[in-house]
Parts: sequence; structure tokens; C-alpha cells
Amino acid sequence: MAAYKLEASYRCDQCGKQNTKRAADVRRAIVCGGGLFCDKVCFGLSRRKWLTDEERIADRKERVRLYGIKRREELADQIKKQKADYFKRTYNPKSAKIERAKRMGWHVAYMREYYKDPVKKAEKVAYDRERRDKAKYGEFWECAPILRELEEDIRGRFPTQYERMKARGYYLTKTKGSNRCLTATM
Repeated sequence: MAAYKLEASYRCDQCGKQNTKRAADVRRAIVCGGGLFCDKVCFGLSRRKWLTDEERIADRKERVRLYGIKRREELADQIKKQKADYFKRTYNPKSAKIERAKRMGWHVAYMREYYKDPVKKAEKVAYDRERRDKAKYGEFWECAPILRELEEDIRGRFPTQYERMKARGYYLTKTKGSNRCLTATM
């Protein structure tokens, strides 16, 4: 006994050819919202995104970037531990010193150029001061400038030992042939 099959005619969504399939397959595709295609080639072509190579590369880079951000958030502790372990295994102080020495000439030249501009120099000094204050005082770093002004004021009122000795004339005379300073009588 032959199986009873109803066939339905349809038009391929990709190439537009007229074809026939089992009525159940056509009905299921319509209900599910899927397309009807004549073969796998047309189905594959319908799923393609028609992008240029540049668009495809940019899309892939963006997806990889977003995946990396998500992964680093989820596995932050594990990644940090792995990096620390790798650093302990592979760090060689002698080779690191050589690498730093190679870069030092460039760094010195760069900083000389950077500090020639007074605006950049002022910004860098302010940034460094703020960074040191945050490291030293923690959440109270905003109070550091006030404390610094207070310390300078106190230092201005009370002379240091060097200033007192200089005022007494300690550094005025030296004996010939000796590095020892003689105190001047006052």
C-alpha cells in the first residue's frame, strides 16, 4: 500500500523557481515563519549577510571585542591569578633591566619634548601630585593640598637645623687642608 502524500506548489524565496513539496512541509514553514527553498544552496544563500569585506571584518572585530569584555568581566579573578602565576614563572630581572635600558633613551627624549610645553608640564605635575595623594591618603586625597599648604606654612615659621646653623655662620669658614667646618663666634 502506497503512502498517501499531498503535494503543494510553492515559489522558492531565494531564486523564485516554482517547486512542489509535501503539503505538511509547506504548512510547517508557513506556520513557523521560515522560508521555502528549492534546495540547500538557495537556503544557504538566503542566510548570507550581503556585506562588503570591510563591513564583515568590522562586524567580526566588534563581536570579538564585546566577547572579550564580557569574558574579562566574568573571569576577572581567574585571569588575574593566571597572569600573576605566568609573571612569577617567566620574569627575569636581568633581561627586564636590559629591555628598560633599551627604551630609556627614547623615554628621556620624549619627556624632554613633553616638558617643553608649559601647559602639558603643568597638567603632568597636577596629575602626578593627585596620583601620589590618592596613593598616600586614600579616600581623603582631596584634603592633601590643604595639608601641604599647612606644612609649608609651619616650615616657613620655624627654620630647619640647616637654616639655624647657616644663620650662626657655621658654613662661613673652613680651615685650609681640612674638610671640617669651623664655627664662627658670634
